[in-house]
Amino acid sequence: MILRIDSLSRSFGGIRAIDEVSFDIEKGKVTAIIGPNGAGKTTLFSVVCGFLAPHRGRVELEGSDITGLPPYRIAAAGIVRTFQLVRLFKEMSLRENVMVGGHLATKGGLWSALLRPGWYRKEQRELARTADENLSMVGLGSLAHARASTLTYGQQRRLEIARALAARPRLLLLDEPAAGLSASESRELLGIIRSVTQAGTSVMLIDHDMSLVMDVADKIVVLDFGKKICEGTPEIVRQDAQVLHAYLGKSERSSRLRGQRKNPAVK
Repeated sequence: MILRIDSLSRSFGGIRAIDEVSFDIEKGKVTAIIGPNGAGKTTLFSVVCGFLAPHRGRVELEGSDITGLPPYRIAAAGIVRTFQLVRLFKEMSLRENVMVGGHLATKGGLWSALLRPGWYRKEQRELARTADENLSMVGLGSLAHARASTLTYGQQRRLEIARALAARPRLLLLDEPAAGLSASESRELLGIIRSVTQAGTSVMLIDHDMSLVMDVADKIVVLDFGKKICEGTPEIVRQDAQVLHAYLGKSERSSRLRGQRKNPAVK
């Protein structure tokens, strides 16, 4: 177990966005969080990462209580996330974008950047080498010197993952990484996520692409109106009556829950 979420709750006014949610994430595994719009998925991510403080409950990273810590401390502890909207430095190269993510794991600061002592230059060379490795992992190694603004949308998504990996996370949180991707790009993303876990990084993801979720997840947690209604393997979740009714609806359950699409453009 790398992450334990225990009775986590967060309200906005009279609305409980997440309500007494509990589950564990195992090391080296992929845990998917699914549910209809407004189920509390992104709120859960934001509480885990420190962007929102919980009103009740605990978050533990390998036994250490990180509940309510600021985002930079949680990131330094080993939890790094991507966002629904792509956030890149468009006029910087791909390598430079990834190196920004890697600075969390360096000791250099403002004065060392200005004076550039020998140890700092060595650290920057190592940072660039690691950035190139991360770009290769997501299939962008040949574009290291290209500007981020020249990338397709799918490539921008992959660059965000490479930048997050540069921080050397123990747990990577992916917020709708397949949003806006074509069927072929989603298959490429599936391979990237598998490579990430094989390299030792655990993954928690939110996505509405059931084909991706069912193929890549070791465990799925289903939320509805802030409450956990199901937890288990894809096989358990695709047969759960509450999931069929609350998340998929009767008209779509036979196709979407199996990870099939009537139209590849529909997620």
